[in-house]
Amino acid sequence: MLAFIFPPIRQRKTVYFSYFLILALSDPINLAILYLLKINPHTFYTIPMVFIYQSLANKGDLKKNLIPSIIVALILFAVAQFLPATVVPLLIFILSLAVAFQVLKITIRSSYNTMEINLFHFMLVLYQLTILIKFLLWSSGNEGIISFYVMNGFSAIIAIYFSIFTEEKPLLKIPLTPKKT
Repeated sequence: MLAFIFPPIRQRKTVYFSYFLILALSDPINLAILYLLKINPHTFYTIPMVFIYQSLANKGDLKKNLIPSIIVALILFAVAQFLPATVVPLLIFILSLAVAFQVLKITIRSSYNTMEINLFHFMLVLYQLTILIKFLLWSSGNEGIISFYVMNGFSAIIAIYFSIFTEEKPLLKIPLTPKKT
């Protein structure tokens, strides 16, 4: 959780600022909801997932489609309140899957347009995969708890990467076409 405080600072002038800001705020807000309001904390994740998706779909502009996003987020949150506790992880997994496909779409489109693989985009895809895996492990119960914490450690390492590098300065870009000599 602490590792994701720094990426929004590094990404503040990029299209990924709102993505990382929402990630950084969602866990502390979730904990506050748990302790102050005594609401099932897992149902809260429906709200940030909608805004994370919107931030990626609209290239960081959360103002675009803001009202529909708020409505969808509130409806999903309300629906999640009435779902059995065993179904909520599935809903969050589906929302996370939508975000992962959005990240994959951005990565493929960027690679096609620039004819190079940007390590920043690859790391975004990798991070979204870790989120999906964590939700699967979380929903598997006690059997997956050690793996869940290993994935949290891996997520922290990825957060360090995003605290240092941006899309424009990714550390590595791999050309998809051979260099002309």
